[in-house]
Amino acid sequence: FKRINDTYGHLCGDEILREIAKVLKGSLRRKSDWAARYGGEEFLICFPGATTDVAYRIAEQMREDIQNRTYHFEGNELKVTISCGVSEMTGDDNLFEIISRADKLLYRAKQEGRNRVLYDNASQPQFMR
Repeated sequence: FKRINDTYGHLCGDEILREIAKVLKGSLRRKSDWAARYGGEEFLICFPGATTDVAYRIAEQMREDIQNRTYHFEGNELKVTISCGVSEMTGDDNLFEIISRADKLLYRAKQEGRNRVLYDNASQPQFMR
């Protein structure tokens, strides 16, 4: 979002983040699912009880939905993409460990070219094996 904020201003960046939040919120399936802004332009989404297969598919659909939208601000049409890190709670994991793994995957996704979903190798979706 640095490019958007630097080019169009923080009001534009904030407006796009609100629109993205609507897409993410629309991806929630049950009352126990939740999404929250986790950093400047990062979000944390939790699907309690979901397998990596399910979380990966939802994240991939969110990525596609956001990529295919056009965002409008003061006469400008903008396109944005997201990168995601998907991690599944296993064994004795605590919240910090899950978020840390997902965060590392997110940064790796950005380093590998952005606009992608990466997931834990240990909990790799069966359809990806």
